[in-house]
Amino acid sequence: MRSEDVGTRRRAVRAIAEMPEAPGAIAALADALADPDPSVSGCAALVLGRHDVAAAAPTLVRMVVQGSNDVEAAEVLGRLSRDPEHAACIATAVSEELASPAAGSATRIRLTQALVELEETIAREMLRHLSHDEDRVVALLASSLLSAEQERPGEQC
Repeated sequence: MRSEDVGTRRRAVRAIAEMPEAPGAIAALADALADPDPSVSGCAALVLGRHDVAAAAPTLVRMVVQGSNDVEAAEVLGRLSRDPEHAACIATAVSEELASPAAGSATRIRLTQALVELEETIAREMLRHLSHDEDRVVALLASSLLSAEQERPGEQC
């Protein structure tokens, strides 16, 4: 995983991802989160998140922002957000990305869609706020997601 060649690092992280229970695999994947290549760090983040490693959350949020495996990244963020210790950090990271001046409409739409996967209370609060967003598409999407959640009481929004 320390190779100069990105292809070698990609193959290494994918191989380790296939056997996350192997001794040292989680630590190696955690190290891969810092890899400058998004395909390497993203693969590591998805596996780590499925194993409840909160350190994967920033990379997972970045994947949603960049549109790289964003649906899968959102699902894994949802899993992590079920732990109250992680939920607040994930909500903060998503909020910061939504508020970023660099976040264009497509990014804000992906982040809004990702909220559906997060812990219900956090998602509902953020969607309510976004339902009044200045970006009409984001506001309509958030309103629609809130309406769908209200039609299914007891289920995740």
